[in-house]
Amino acid sequence: MLCDRTRRFALQKCQTTTTLTDDKLGLIKLLGAADEDTNFPLMDLSPELRSRIYEFHIASLSIPPKPAQPPITKICRIVRREALPIFNDDINSRHGECSKQLTSTAE
Repeated sequence: MLCDRTRRFALQKCQTTTTLTDDKLGLIKLLGAADEDTNFPLMDLSPELRSRIYEFHIASLSIPPKPAQPPITKICRIVRREALPIFNDDINSRHGECSKQLTSTAE
């Protein structure tokens, strides 16, 4: 028998309103199928929350000497318009940190 916590998790993960059986194998298959679904409703989130996602994503990137715009900016025009300023701010702050390190090393 599934505990209430497991049942709630499965209902949220699978985004279904159907009744879950207590069949463990059936639940494993259902959760596995939900893991394979790569769609995420990014545009359903608030712009503020999307900005936080962009910040975390961009901060995790290693920036090569000639930075390229991150792939997230190619999703759609709205995401591009929202994410590019965050990317540019990140590049500028990293460049400033590198310049400070080079200056202090040279002294």
